[in-house]
Amino acid sequence: MDEAPIAATDFADFYRDSWPGAVRLASLLVQDARVGEDLAQEAFARVFPKWAAVENPRAYLRAAIVNARSEGHTCGLP
Repeated sequence: MDEAPIAATDFADFYRDSWPGAVRLASLLVQDARVGEDLAQEAFARVFPKWAAVENPRAYLRAAIVNARSEGHTCGLP
């Protein structure tokens, strides 16, 4: 029962540390900073439910960003 807050805290640290790079990658992929922020946020939302099982969170996040872009799941994407 105590594991959930620890996992959430770890994810919050990961989010804070990884946000700038995630937005940078997403913005480069879509050539739009605002849409890039949306795409990065969506990728973090995809990572969170699988957080406990992910071995390499940064790689998983990058893949989630690329996949979200490829699938066009962000408003404003063609």
